[in-house]
Amino acid sequence: MPALLFFFIWQGYECYAASGLASAVEYIKRRAKELAVFGIISLAILTPFANPVSFAMEILTPITHRNFDPRGEKVDDFSLSSELKSSSKTFDGRSVVRPEVQLVQRVIGTGSVFFFFIVLAVSSCFQAHSREISKLSVIVLLTALPYGLVFGYGLGYRQLMFVPFFSILCAELLTKSHLKILLWILLCISVIYSFDPISTTDLYTLTR
Repeated sequence: MPALLFFFIWQGYECYAASGLASAVEYIKRRAKELAVFGIISLAILTPFANPVSFAMEILTPITHRNFDPRGEKVDDFSLSSELKSSSKTFDGRSVVRPEVQLVQRVIGTGSVFFFFIVLAVSSCFQAHSREISKLSVIVLLTALPYGLVFGYGLGYRQLMFVPFFSILCAELLTKSHLKILLWILLCISVIYSFDPISTTDLYTLTR
């Protein structure tokens, strides 16, 4: 939903730049109507299978900061690294990363190599030859960064929602030869993983 809203605002601005305010307002109204119909139909279809209230609470967790189950060990107290020592009783010798710096690092990837790919992805949005579906796909893939703040950045079942948009961009940006190479690479990885599936994760197996 955030990706769609951002995409509609972007397209509305392009309508405004090309044809004026009336065209942009008409575009936003049409998209808002379509989005409302989509939301109502989705809610009607999913309600018999899941509680929409609990799903909404999970989605809004980054905003509402709902309490989690406090039972169990306090994993924040666990550490496998040694702590720095200092002669000072009030300062242990380590610098403290400010919260706003941590937010920037996590949201736009400046603390990792993600930043390089983000810059290239955003740049591809402004290419003149890009179709609407390609621009939307790039936006959706970029939402994987804030999504990862809650659910992590690993390739798990929660990240399956990004696969269709990744596939669309592959078909849009790669040639048939490159797609075949990617297909063979993924096939080889799948074969390697299938020899011993349990060893592809950090799950434990019983030994005797």
